[in-house]
Amino acid sequence: MCTGKYKYELYVRLMTGESLLVELQYGITGGYYYPNKERGTPIFDEDKFYSKCKDLASKIKIRFKILDKLGSRSYYAVKFIYKHENIYVMCNMSQPIIAFCSYESFDATDNDCVFHWDKFLDIEELTKEFESEYKVLSVHELNSSFILEEHEELKNVQSVIEQVEYYNPKTIGEAIFNYWD
Repeated sequence: MCTGKYKYELYVRLMTGESLLVELQYGITGGYYYPNKERGTPIFDEDKFYSKCKDLASKIKIRFKILDKLGSRSYYAVKFIYKHENIYVMCNMSQPIIAFCSYESFDATDNDCVFHWDKFLDIEELTKEFESEYKVLSVHELNSSFILEEHEELKNVQSVIEQVEYYNPKTIGEAIFNYWD
């Protein structure tokens, strides 16, 4: 399944001993099923994330909006009006992992599933506010190559294999924040 550029990257990492930037855990891509097994996708507390965003907005005096009509996706999202810019905070639905992205990543109504994975942002002030409770991924981590074979908890899950073959995520960000569900 691992071909071309990604097969070469995996080979280089194995030969040089380079570690993964982000080790993805079970459930991170969403939409899991194990035939004849009870283990489903773990769910991270949505209300906890929204409450944290509300508290943060109040603390640093910014506006926020919960985006709860995004359709099928693997994350929760909130829009902040931060320094006169629309900034989106995404939290994976199964793991406490957060990323920030720009306005251009979503459509004008904040309701569509239009998202461009090359629009991730590093925002130091917001990272500091979230990092005690969440893993906040950097742009570098989010844009690093996603190679399924490198992720022990994912590589043998049939539903993940099927999703990766169909949707072909190229980066960690694409794998974590997706519309596969």
